[in-house]
Amino acid sequence: MWFKDGNRIDLTLIPLEKKDTLLQIDSLTQVLLDKDGIIGDLPEPDDRDYLIKKPTEQEFLDLCNEFWWITMNTAKGLWREELSYAMFMHEQISRNVLIKVIEWDIAIRTDFQRSAGKLGKYFKEFLSADEWRQFTQTYSNSDYCNIWSALFVMCDLFRIVANRVASHFGFRYPMEDDQNVVAFLKEVQNLPK
Repeated sequence: MWFKDGNRIDLTLIPLEKKDTLLQIDSLTQVLLDKDGIIGDLPEPDDRDYLIKKPTEQEFLDLCNEFWWITMNTAKGLWREELSYAMFMHEQISRNVLIKVIEWDIAIRTDFQRSAGKLGKYFKEFLSADEWRQFTQTYSNSDYCNIWSALFVMCDLFRIVANRVASHFGFRYPMEDDQNVVAFLKEVQNLPK
């Protein structure tokens, strides 16, 4: 519900007979009214269910693999001038991977006690001014040259942050994949149409 004064409440209406199977309480749930005492007392709301979890090395490597793999799909779409495909790969897939690695970096800096917000809405609070500038430059308009630029900035930012995460946990960063993919991206960018 969104009220004219700007307040918003997310409500879930559940039939009483399905309460036990449908009621999914998370750490932000707050009971506004329970006249019959059906739900009972809940802990004070906080964001503990939304705190960033530590990655395993395999999760980290899988994330790196996905990032570098998808950037090649973006390049393919850009070279073919398939705007919707290229932008989907860049904005939906690669961006989500970039957000995840930045979340891990923020979690490291906050001892896994802070949330970066849904889709990184609090990134500006945690990133250095230079990293925030880089992050904003990963967004593009529909001009193919600008998308290429945003893609390379995204690669640079991913590399910086992922290396920091790898170093913190003692993980191996796949630098050879990084270098090979970036060389491939540059090659595709310079192919004749």
